[in-house]
Amino acid sequence: MDPKWYVASNELAFFNSFKMKISVIFGVSQMMFGICIRGLNAVYFKKPLDFIFEFIPQVLFMGLLFFYMILMIFIKWGINWDNSPTGPPSIITLLMNIFLGGGSVAGKPLFEGQETFNIIALLISLVCVPLILFPKPIILFFTQSKGAHHEHGDEEGGEEEHEEPFGELFIHQLIETIEFVLGAISNTASYLRLWALSLAHAQLARVFFTKCLLGAVQAGSIIGIILGFFLFANITFGVLMCMDLLECFLHTLRLHWVEFQNKFYRGDGYKFTPFTFKNLFDDE
Repeated sequence: MDPKWYVASNELAFFNSFKMKISVIFGVSQMMFGICIRGLNAVYFKKPLDFIFEFIPQVLFMGLLFFYMILMIFIKWGINWDNSPTGPPSIITLLMNIFLGGGSVAGKPLFEGQETFNIIALLISLVCVPLILFPKPIILFFTQSKGAHHEHGDEEGGEEEHEEPFGELFIHQLIETIEFVLGAISNTASYLRLWALSLAHAQLARVFFTKCLLGAVQAGSIIGIILGFFLFANITFGVLMCMDLLECFLHTLRLHWVEFQNKFYRGDGYKFTPFTFKNLFDDE
């Protein structure tokens, strides 16, 4: 940042807006990456239903609404609004109008044809929700029913596959759908903790500098500067570099575990068993 911003009259408003947008950009980008990993998992484990009816609708839903919001942020940053009679539009208002205003831009479009694009994005997003919810449990139910009938008709017999009732399949997919749709909003808002942590860090640094060092510098006291710098350096290291850094690490860990990994990680692996020689001898 240009240091001039730190003495500007609108310093807090500018940094608030900028850090909030940067946090959302990081968050949506990471969640889109998580959804892409979900698609790669579906390809690797050869699950076409997961790829067609989960990955594709989810990446369309997230892309047409939230990644589109990121694009609007960059477009807004790239336009000179000094000569605009209406001024810059609010990104939040534009995004909410996609749902509440039928795609209306209230006379402040960021690009030509934005209102038409908003309507198309809304319709595709609404279609994506039932695509995530209905096809997969229906296809799984009829597929396993067909497999069960085939097992019954086999003269040589064999182990019968476990058949899940349609209700369980549908409820499981309903939970997945609700978690994704509502999580797309709540998870994006959760990344705003990065904005809050950054502002808190900056304000603490300003307070420490003002209370420990600024007065001595303005007074021109050499001894005061030496003592003030000693206090400032130690307090900054202890609070900002140790305590605040640990807090930021914990919040980042939480964002990776909840917001990012729930897009692709299931944990359906092998149960952990501690290594013992007894198991090796029993196997022999």
